[in-house]
Amino acid sequence: MEAPEILSAFGTPARAAARILLLPRYVLGGFAPLHAWPQNRYARQRFGAGFRWRIWLLFDCRELEELETLINKGSDAEVKRLRESKIEQFKLVALVGALLASLALQALSLPLISETTFVARSSFTVSFMLSILATFFTCIQQRELDLVRSVPALRAWLSNGVRYTNNNDELVFQSSLASLTLLESPYEFISLAVANFVAGVSAYMWSAWANGLKLHQEEGALTGVAVLVYFAVGTGFAFTMFPLLLGSKDRESRAVGYALDGCEMRLRAGRGWRMESDDGDFRRKGKLASLMVQDQSRAAIHQSGRGDIKPESKLALNAV
Repeated sequence: MEAPEILSAFGTPARAAARILLLPRYVLGGFAPLHAWPQNRYARQRFGAGFRWRIWLLFDCRELEELETLINKGSDAEVKRLRESKIEQFKLVALVGALLASLALQALSLPLISETTFVARSSFTVSFMLSILATFFTCIQQRELDLVRSVPALRAWLSNGVRYTNNNDELVFQSSLASLTLLESPYEFISLAVANFVAGVSAYMWSAWANGLKLHQEEGALTGVAVLVYFAVGTGFAFTMFPLLLGSKDRESRAVGYALDGCEMRLRAGRGWRMESDDGDFRRKGKLASLMVQDQSRAAIHQSGRGDIKPESKLALNAV
């Protein structure tokens, strides 16, 4: 194994913990990626028959395959868009990291925190450090991408330079696990920092109630229970709502597939599903397709006189 994969293997527990906040999503989906892992054709072809025991590759395998397709078959515009989108993500990660670091630092000054369990203080401390590191590494990421401006240089940076025959019997360049890790590690740090912050607040609230610490003016045993229950209900609802929505959408996506009836797409040379557009701008494709459908439908209705849409009025979608 190479150094990036070794680091990924050692970081598996932390990466799994960072996704604990999305646990309802994986439960609703029946842990589909985990069950499908032994049959992953891409991983088998790239990493060999023993890939199924290298479970840490599950975190990056899909992104590695998508990156490999982009390197070998993506257009220059797509490669440039990847760079631009990552730079925008870096700005967001830096902002969230700075805010989270400030919150974690303030949390270390909560009333009577020194009298609560060590889990609260350690979680807040780890959350603070991970947020700072995520912000710092984001600056390094931007510096690295600023040095890679041309499309050929960016393709080379995203690849490890190894050519092999993929699962489609095509001779292609492999995507780089090191490059992918550089692009994704600050996001992983932020996810783990958020998980630690939530764990710290939970440990603080539980320990304050269990030890009978006076954090409020009201007297009575039920006041502490009321605060704890209110915290658990509010946080628990937020904890389950968004991941459940993501899980529901995952199930819908698996049922619907890549195209709706009457809106067929054609796949060419593994390029991926895209609508035709002269300027190659994804952001305008949805609006362009909608206008084409409306114009062609109106023309067909006008010609037929009875509202039936003719076959030639359907939107033709091609792979670029």
